[in-house]
Amino acid sequence: MEKQKLEEAIVAAFADVEAPPDWALVRSREGSEPAEVEAIFRGVKDWRNLHVFKMDQDAVLSFLSDEAFRYYIQAFMIYDLKGEIHYNNVVFHLTFGLQDQSAAEPLNPRRYGSRTLRDVAVYRNSMFSPAQAGAIVEYLKSKLAAEEPDGFDAPAIRQALDNYWLARAELPAA
Repeated sequence: MEKQKLEEAIVAAFADVEAPPDWALVRSREGSEPAEVEAIFRGVKDWRNLHVFKMDQDAVLSFLSDEAFRYYIQAFMIYDLKGEIHYNNVVFHLTFGLQDQSAAEPLNPRRYGSRTLRDVAVYRNSMFSPAQAGAIVEYLKSKLAAEEPDGFDAPAIRQALDNYWLARAELPAA
């Protein structure tokens, strides 16, 4: 899919997603990073009003709450397609926990018991509608097409598509 059409498809798929309230921007209050991330997004009601250089701070996607991730992932995908994301690995955040080796890997047994990386990824990504998941599928396919067949992200993208995203988007397996 052509980049401009893909950007339009992403915006259309996420058109009904509202910006999260300020109290729901980060998933944790541990350490100083969540407060720094929260300060970036506080009061923003439209992601288009947030400059990419402000939001593309180190590891921002790791700290966003599920609600904030659902809203802002469209901005990160679009800016990544334009080559403007440098500090956040968007592909990683859409594939982490969905690869074959993550199926049974425990998150942190002392803190979360038997919860696996797959459990965490499926829970976080379960908020996406089939249309939103379809836009994510197209984004991941575009990243796969732009990469060498055995490139660094290629196996993770293929496995995440097969293990989760295609079914979430209600699309047939490749």
